[in-house]
Formats: sequence, structure tokens, C-alpha cells
Amino acid sequence: MKIHTIAYSSELPLALLECLVERLPEENRQKFYRYKKWEDAYNYLFGRYLLKCALADAGIQLDSFDLRYTEFGRPYLPGGPCFSISHSGKRAVCLLAGKGRVGVDLEEIKDLPVVDFADHFSAQEWKNIQGAASPLHRFYYYWTAKESILKADGRGLSIKLTEIDVTKPLVLLGDHAWLTQPIESFEGYACHIAHEPESDFLGIKAYSPADFIYFS
Repeated sequence: MKIHTIAYSSELPLALLECLVERLPEENRQKFYRYKKWEDAYNYLFGRYLLKCALADAGIQLDSFDLRYTEFGRPYLPGGPCFSISHSGKRAVCLLAGKGRVGVDLEEIKDLPVVDFADHFSAQEWKNIQGAASPLHRFYYYWTAKESILKADGRGLSIKLTEIDVTKPLVLLGDHAWLTQPIESFEGYACHIAHEPESDFLGIKAYSPADFIYFS
């Protein structure tokens, strides 16, 4: 289980961008061009290429663009390992499982009215947020932990966030146990992964946009 990630600070040279976009399937190209903000378009594009890189790194010969979707909208590769993609700000991440199910959530840390989200937390979680040295950072810590579990579970927002208690790393959701782990390597971002307890985290591999040419 490894995280593949990319961070960027500005728009790409046009020739490189066109090369990457033109290698997408037609449906993906159309979706790329429908985004109004270039950062959102880039994150969509990079998420697809990070999955391609992750599969190649694991020695798995599957077409990363051949995605299917469950009834809850979770993407998957027929016959392939579980993966999870998240992006925020100017960074994207892809977590590929060695076995079992996984989820990852990434959020750029921005000022926001934390109190507006009180209903999404248990009484103890909310007490911990309010009592933290930085309520904003504790909010993002808990939020990304909850979202990573939702993604690993696969049922998404059909599960209420209040059903997930992340005050401890081992989280029980129904009859399933998830282990959450904060990823503190991305300055300015909060990030968590969720996985089955028997899985091992093998680290982080970073890319630049030009690297994607070699995985096309």
C-alpha cells in the first residue's frame, strides 16, 4: 500500500498539457475541458495519471482509464486492486492497496467557520476540536480521517459522518474495522488513509507532470 502524489504551483507549458490530455480517452478529455477552474481540471487529470503510475509501480498491467463505478459512485478497476484518489488545492494523491480496501482523503487547510460543521461530529470529537490548541487543524484531522473511512467503506455519503468515531485510530463501522493513519508529509494539507488492519503502509512516491509522459 503506497501513496503516489503530485504537487504543482502553476499552469503547465501548453505542449506538455496537450500531450497529457490527448492521451486520455475521449470521455475523459471532454470532462477535463468542462472544468471551469484550471486547478480542478489539473487535479482530475493528475488523479488519472497517478493511478496509471501506481499500477505500473506495482507491476500491474491494467488500463487505468478503464474505470467502472459502483452503485454508490465509487470507481474501481475490474479485476484490479482497490484504490482511492483525492485532491485539494494544488495537490493530488492516489492510494493503491496491496490487498483489501483502502481510502484516502486530502484537504488543503484553509480558514473556515468550523462551528458550521458541528453536526458532523460526535460530542467527544467536538469537545476535542474546541479544546485543541488549533481547533482548525483538529477539525481537518478528524474530517480527513472520517472521509478516508467513507471512501474505504465504499458507500460514501449514504453513511452519516456522526456514525464514524475517529477519536482513536482503530474505527469500527458496522461489523468492519478500519485503521486510520495521518499522513503528515504534505505541508499546508491534512491527509488521512484508512485501510484494513492487516495492510502495511509502504510510503510515498512523488511525481512531476513531466514524469507522466513515461507512463502514458
